[in-house]
Amino acid sequence: VGKGSLVSGGLVDRLRAKLVRLFDEHRVVVWRDPSGLLERTLRAALPAGVEMPPFAGNPLSLRQQIDRKDPWLDGARWLLYVPRLPEGVRCWWLADYERGFLQVADGTLSYLVRELYDVDVPPEIATYLTGPAVEKLLAHFDETYRAGPPADPDEVILGLLRAALGEPAMTAMEVVLQYVVSEPDEAALREAGLLPALTRLIQSRLGLRRRMTEGAAPDKNEIVRCLVASALVVSGAAEAKALSNQLPDVRHRDEWAKALDQGLLQDNERVLRTLVR
Repeated sequence: VGKGSLVSGGLVDRLRAKLVRLFDEHRVVVWRDPSGLLERTLRAALPAGVEMPPFAGNPLSLRQQIDRKDPWLDGARWLLYVPRLPEGVRCWWLADYERGFLQVADGTLSYLVRELYDVDVPPEIATYLTGPAVEKLLAHFDETYRAGPPADPDEVILGLLRAALGEPAMTAMEVVLQYVVSEPDEAALREAGLLPALTRLIQSRLGLRRRMTEGAAPDKNEIVRCLVASALVVSGAAEAKALSNQLPDVRHRDEWAKALDQGLLQDNERVLRTLVR
């Protein structure tokens, strides 16, 4: 892969094995990537004997290279990578290759996790897999999933959140705490367009549903109310019935209570103390 590569071995190995299978059946694969973020990963995963010409401005640049170097398609096999095209631009020059060989029509990260990890990503999550955090996730994919590859869409979301914060080992609750107490981390998640994804993760992985609005950024005050309510109930200082509107699902209350303790021991605990008050 080379020194300073931004892609990681395990993911690359899986993708290379996938490409080998594709090129066992097809001499040409046209790979369309509307996100425009997978070029480095694909280039690192190229099997022996497969060429991937650089995309130079428009699809004709790919057609010219293959016509010039291998007009009868009896030499190398070809991976023709087409990134995001300007609005209204069509890929006419590669149409016969797409019809005669194989087209990967939506070769984004959604395609990779489905094909390589058997995780189907629903459309509402797929929208997050074309943003700026994707390239960071690809750069540290194996490190992010050191405990095991993603097993469901929520783990894919967690990987994106980790990538946006530059912390590949963070738990979901640690991401939530950083969002609450750190303005730079909140800004990083906002710039990556992932705040609604964090709301989804809080609802699905951390059991807080009543006060979270789907498709919107998480309400920090509601998160802190949940932290405090969970700590009060877990410690026996209050009854769950009295705080039911602020509590997560029963199986997550210990986790939220421990998170409050953890947050109050961090360097920026003053922010959390102010919100708690």
